[in-house]
Amino acid sequence: MVLASLPKTSTTKLSKKVFESRGHMKFFTCVEHSTSSGYLLTGGTDALLRVWFPHKTLSCIQELEGHVKPITHIMLNPKEKVFVSLSQDHHVRVWSEDILANILEEEQMCLKIH
Repeated sequence: MVLASLPKTSTTKLSKKVFESRGHMKFFTCVEHSTSSGYLLTGGTDALLRVWFPHKTLSCIQELEGHVKPITHIMLNPKEKVFVSLSQDHHVRVWSEDILANILEEEQMCLKIH
């Protein structure tokens, strides 16, 4: 994955950072950016969500567990400060953007609806 910062003026150089899957990390399948916190969230074929601070380090700063199959989508809701992950395990998980923890699972959502 390459992160590129577009210049504000034509005289400013293009800035880029390259994030690579290393050894134990599998390939990224999806990515979402939080403008309020400045981090990237990536979903992988290894069922992990990873948190990155691209302007500080090229290394993953936290891995979030919860899925058991590859993650296919990540969607951020900045107003509610949550993000949702979807996986091939047929589960939907809701995560807190502030504490980076799973706060709601598909089963709990169904219970609330009934």
